[in-house]
Formats: sequence, C-alpha cells, structure tokens
Amino acid sequence: MDSSIPATHPLDLATRLTPAGEGRFTGRTSPAYWNMMGPFGGTTAALMLKAALDAPQRLGDPVALTVNFCAPIAEGAFTIEITEARTNRSTQHWTMTLSQENGIAATASAVFAKRRETWAHQPAACPTIPPFETLAPMETEGRNAWLQRYDLRFAEGAMTFEARADTDPGPSRSLLWVADKPERTLD
Repeated sequence: MDSSIPATHPLDLATRLTPAGEGRFTGRTSPAYWNMMGPFGGTTAALMLKAALDAPQRLGDPVALTVNFCAPIAEGAFTIEITEARTNRSTQHWTMTLSQENGIAATASAVFAKRRETWAHQPAACPTIPPFETLAPMETEGRNAWLQRYDLRFAEGAMTFEARADTDPGPSRSLLWVADKPERTLD
C-alpha cells in the first residue's frame, strides 16, 4: 500500500460495520459524509451494500442495488439487518433494512452474480481534458462535509453556488477530474 495514503480513510470509517449476530450489523453515521439534514445518500447506499458484501454466505459480485430512503437518518447509531432472499444457479438476491430508534429509515435490495465469460465491447474513449495537475482545485472549504471529501478539478461546467435566474441555466456538461481527498486506494 502507498505510504502517502492514510491507513484509515474517512470513507472506510463511515462504512465501518460491526457484526451483531446472524444477519445483523451495527454502525454509526459519520460527520465526514453529512449532507444538509442527514448522511449523504451514497454513503447510506454503500453501507447497505457493504452489509450484504460482508455476509459469509454471499456469492458473486454486486450487479444491482436499489435503496429506498423511508425516513430521515438521524445522527448516531443504526442497525442493518440482511436477509438472503433467494439464491439461484448464478444469481443471489439480498434485502437489507437500516433501522434506528425511530424505526426503519431505509431499505435496499441487491443482486449479486457469478462472473462468467461473456462478449466484449469497445470501451468509450476518455474525453480530451487538460492534465489533473494543470487545473485548479475547486474550493470546498466551508461547504458540506461530503463535498470536502473530493478534489474536484473542472475543465468545463464548474459548479457554482450563486443564485441564478431561471432564464440563465448553468452549463449542461461538466468535464472534470475527481479524486478522493484524502487519497484512497480504489476498491
């Protein structure tokens, strides 16, 4: 592992789950990925998927995830319960429920599949963009905590936070480099 990458990244801390019996995990929300009124939805989705990924009887790799946000997720502790809904020859289906003191806050379903030889396709070409180092990072200090987790370098269509008239829409295309901040090895 690269010694310049922190041993425990904020995302790894935010998605940390503790086994709490068969099909149960506990965790806590993280201020590092807090949005306006709760955890960033992608962090919640990552937690739900991680619970199924951590199941000892899980087969294959994730191919689909659906998350339903039922109620605001409060700051603090939560429990995720997972159920193996069905296992077939090449797919496995899981359901997950995230609960807090006030009841169910989110539900999810995930499909896993065994990888098999299949057809190949021509991958899309990377767009022409100036090198990462030549673009100025977007200033995220004072913004939502989750936005501060990324080094965003816009070549086109930079984010703006100023109010604008409905008759003055922003650009429809953004072209940028995105990196974890602090740096994190990709899964």
